[in-house]
Amino acid sequence: MKNHPEIVKLHIIGHTDSAGGAEHNQKLSDARANAVMEALRSRGATQTMDAVGKGESQHLCSEDTDDCHQKNRRVEFVIEAG
Repeated sequence: MKNHPEIVKLHIIGHTDSAGGAEHNQKLSDARANAVMEALRSRGATQTMDAVGKGESQHLCSEDTDDCHQKNRRVEFVIEAG
């Protein structure tokens, strides 16, 4: 992030698979997004950032396989450049 001053804002979005309950997954995805934001801040990122969890609401795939579950457990970045 230090090498990319064109990034003025970063939205960090956490996701989970469908294992566990919806409330648990929401909390997990919030924690996942916040952990990434804090890791970036601790490494010197100064851009404006926000973190939000989407729980299990935005799956990339819906098969009941380990590979699919792994794809759904992710963090996405939405970059606003100036």
